[in-house]
Amino acid sequence: MLFKFNRNSSLKYLNNASLRNLLSVVPQKIDLFAGNVIENIAIGDYEPNMQQIISICTQLGIIDFIEALPEGFQTYLGENGASLSGGQKQRIAIAKALYRNPEILILDEATSSLDSASEQYVQRTIDLLRMQKKTIIIIAHRLPTIRKTDQIIVLDKGKVVEEGSHTEMMIANGHYANLWKQQFGDDDLTSLMIPSFYKS
Repeated sequence: MLFKFNRNSSLKYLNNASLRNLLSVVPQKIDLFAGNVIENIAIGDYEPNMQQIISICTQLGIIDFIEALPEGFQTYLGENGASLSGGQKQRIAIAKALYRNPEILILDEATSSLDSASEQYVQRTIDLLRMQKKTIIIIAHRLPTIRKTDQIIVLDKGKVVEEGSHTEMMIANGHYANLWKQQFGDDDLTSLMIPSFYKS
C-alpha cells in the first residue's frame, strides 16, 4: 500500500548504502535492545537530539507513558523491551524509524498491537509525513490502516490480483471489497466509499 516516492530518479541507480540511508523499516517482530528509551530511539547516535525525540514521542502519543516510567527517558527497558507492552514496543520502534527522518518509511503490520486510540496517533503521523512528500509503504491486514493511501495493492499467494484506491476497488466489488465486507459487513460498501487521500 503505497504513498508516492517523488524523486525523479530510479532506485536502480542507487547503491545499497544510499538506499539504506533513504529507508526506515518497522518490522512485524519488534526487537529492542537492553538500553534506555533514548538509546533505543536514537540508536547509533552518540549525541541524541532530545528536542527531536520529544517531538516524535509527542506526535506518536507516547510521551506521557515514557515520562511516567521510573526514570523517564533514562529508564532501562530490559532485554527486548521486557518492561513494555506490545503496543508500547511498536510505538518505540516507530519512533526509532522516524528519528532517522527517512525518505521512505516501511510499516510491516506496525500497528497490529495498538488499540484504536494509539493507532489514530500513528495515522496522524503518517498524514504529516505524507504532507512532507515522504513515501510510506504499509503492509497490513487491518484495512482501515490503508484506506487513505494513494494506491492499494492486493496480493494473493504472492501475486498482484487487484490495485487502485479504496474507492475504486470498493466500486469494482472484487477481492478488496470482499475483504472489506468480511471485516465490516455490507453496510460499509457505501458509507465508507470516500475519496482517496489527497495526492501530491
